[in-house]
Amino acid sequence: MKKLILAAVAAAAVVAGTPAYAGYVYVGSWDLADGPVWTTNPPVYSGQTAAALLFGGSPSDYAISTVDSNPADINFESWDDTWGVHPPVPTAEGYDYSACGGTYDCGFTGSATSAYVDDYTLLTGPDGYIDYAFRISVPEPASLALLGVGIVGLGLLRRRA
Repeated sequence: MKKLILAAVAAAAVVAGTPAYAGYVYVGSWDLADGPVWTTNPPVYSGQTAAALLFGGSPSDYAISTVDSNPADINFESWDDTWGVHPPVPTAEGYDYSACGGTYDCGFTGSATSAYVDDYTLLTGPDGYIDYAFRISVPEPASLALLGVGIVGLGLLRRRA
């Protein structure tokens, strides 16, 4: 009996030490121009900080894509507009820039870049520069260990009967 309990504990330790699989779950999207108008001098946002602002959590919880809502197509980029530079371009999902302390209207070309600002659309109308947000989903190792212990326990009960 002691050997079986020791085996159950060992199995739980192996399961707990197994790296968890990370997956992505689509949570929503936004148009670059859904952000505040540039003339109000809003803060700059990376794609990840914009996702955290819109959907909750922290920026590191998110992967961003400019392609579509399919997790298989994530390109880890967001549409960003740069002050005085048009049209918007895709950049790394974590990139933002401000030459004036974190805000967008710095007053000169190339001085700020944001993934959540209404700038280019003032010139062209609705732009269709859509960013898709995915939350990174990782199962807890402790939950997996508990599941393993439960399965071993059921096996022990069955063996006893």
